[in-house]
Amino acid sequence: MVQQRIFGLALLVALASGLCFSPVVPTQADTADIVIQLAQGELPDQVGIRPSRPDFLGEGPQALAVSPAGEFFILDTLNNRIIRYQPAADQYTLIPLPEGTGAFDLAFQADHLYVLDGVQGVVWQLDLSGGVVNTYPFDTRQVGALSSHLAVTTDGQVHWLLLNRQDIVLPPADETVAAGGTTASVAPVVSAAGGAPVTVINNSRQLYVKPVRSGPNRGNLLVHQADGQPVISLAVAVEQILGSATLIAVDAAGNYYALVEQLLQEAPGFQVETTVWQFSPTGVHLGTARVPLELGELLPHRFVAVDSWGGAYFLGVQAGAATIHRLEFTPGAVSQRVPVQAPVMTRFTFP
Repeated sequence: MVQQRIFGLALLVALASGLCFSPVVPTQADTADIVIQLAQGELPDQVGIRPSRPDFLGEGPQALAVSPAGEFFILDTLNNRIIRYQPAADQYTLIPLPEGTGAFDLAFQADHLYVLDGVQGVVWQLDLSGGVVNTYPFDTRQVGALSSHLAVTTDGQVHWLLLNRQDIVLPPADETVAAGGTTASVAPVVSAAGGAPVTVINNSRQLYVKPVRSGPNRGNLLVHQADGQPVISLAVAVEQILGSATLIAVDAAGNYYALVEQLLQEAPGFQVETTVWQFSPTGVHLGTARVPLELGELLPHRFVAVDSWGGAYFLGVQAGAATIHRLEFTPGAVSQRVPVQAPVMTRFTFP
């Protein structure tokens, strides 16, 4: 699934470490519409959480994915595992990650899990018991930009999206070695599709999206096929400044879902409003759901997921617990303005 900071708005996240990977703990604002809540710990129904300190942003579960069957997969990085939650049976299953994994992103496609490992420089393809099906190596020294998200197309092609809008296609390790390379020297290959791949649920087609800004507060998400054939244009317009818009999923009915951040110019600084927009198959804006963030954080899209039936979910973390919220859509736009208390390492810049 998906984050691409778009429309020519340059989002610079200056990390002191200079690495491409930054653990994030999105903090939740309320307890409405809770699906599950996992306490801090190591039991099957618990998650690893390392609280923030003045000199450290904290760590916790790093990504959420939802299968077409409605099962939740939580990337429990600190406990080096994935938690699989099946709501129908109220059952938790632990899927172990390979030893030494520094996991920070997760994608689900065709009964397989794909885990982005920033420590060992590889994407692990796992079956639902944790067995390694394939690996997709990369060299972080060749990247030069912060990670946005991991996306896997319906035909199994692994894409790594960066915040500078670069789309890197990662070949599997067996193809890399067959071509005379090594698993430690994989050069980035930019996708020729001309846009970021989009998660399409229960459908064999593969879609891509290219953002186009038409003004400070508006733009369009141009959806097209891999061959460039246009499919639809989704219009996004906000009251003040459009900070980002990311097409994150298409459900089984053909509805589109975009993660939208609006920047609000209010003294003494900016405020951020993060929402999920729902569009019909013909591009009509059906409704908007507020993401219940307590802080105006820069939310990677890996914390928001959409299921087959159009249910949207957010993985939030608070002191001692992680919570999956079901987001409620209301017709039109919403305005739930949340003050920004961003880390000093984070800043917005405008062209």
